[in-house]
Amino acid sequence: MTPVMTDLTQRAADLPLEEVPCYLCGRIDGEVLVEDPPFIVKLCAGCGLGYTSPRLRGDRIHELYDDGYFNSERAEDFGYADYELDLDAYLKTFRRKLNALEAHCPKPPSPILEVGCAGGAFLKVMSDRGHEVWGIELADGMLEAARTRYGFEHLLHGRFDEVADALPKHRFGMVAMFDVIEHVPDPARELTIAHQVLADDGVLVIQTQDVSSRTRKILGRRWHHFKQLEHIYHFCPDTIRELLSRAGFEAVLLTRRHAGKYVSCAEIADRAHRVGRLPRWLCAPIRWMGRTYVYLNPLDEMLILARKKGMA
Repeated sequence: MTPVMTDLTQRAADLPLEEVPCYLCGRIDGEVLVEDPPFIVKLCAGCGLGYTSPRLRGDRIHELYDDGYFNSERAEDFGYADYELDLDAYLKTFRRKLNALEAHCPKPPSPILEVGCAGGAFLKVMSDRGHEVWGIELADGMLEAARTRYGFEHLLHGRFDEVADALPKHRFGMVAMFDVIEHVPDPARELTIAHQVLADDGVLVIQTQDVSSRTRKILGRRWHHFKQLEHIYHFCPDTIRELLSRAGFEAVLLTRRHAGKYVSCAEIADRAHRVGRLPRWLCAPIRWMGRTYVYLNPLDEMLILARKKGMA
């Protein structure tokens, strides 16, 4: 895989940008959270949605998510440092997450669909639990790695809306979207498609960052989820519930408690570099621990389970 450019500004300069209003209420005024030319991140004065404007043009955003996205030299600004190298951490994360949420999950062999399945870690965990698994991914190299590694058959390459016709309707016991909804230009459309393929008694699982979290407020513009090229929306409990409602869902569980992840000591040291000199200095000694993984939950992400309205 070829690493992405190390200069985020240079990369953005080669891509078409557009000004956009708030996705949920259409207003253009609000608090400026980050000025990172050419990007500005606003907190809408009307509904509280965080959004980036200008941003990469909506019809080009998907071009970011090639195989280089999963092997980035500047993961603190864009993408993943090395998804393949950290695969064990993703497997541990999903096992822990699903153990905590088991009461809400469908029973095997109910079919499971993950949108944005990357190298297949979540699908592997669900397959091990006896589920039929389906995955959708933009990066064809990652999709091929999942197919080769695990032997998955139902893997589709492309955007959710592009492959929707190839999916069975009203069949899936779960549709999962981990760290996806903040990347897509029209999230209500994505969720509407999920509604169409989800069984009436199925569950939608989303994980995304929480712009209203105490961690974000403490860190300010240094918050690690401010990655302007890719994170074009920043939700909070109220705005994610509104988005779900527009697509015909209602949240039955919204928690920060189970939204943590296993991360490497090397990644912790890299992220500390962004926060400031003191955290960078304090975390420098753990860099030598490399791919030693620890569970970390700064309580700035939300894990949401939703059902179709009237089925909760």
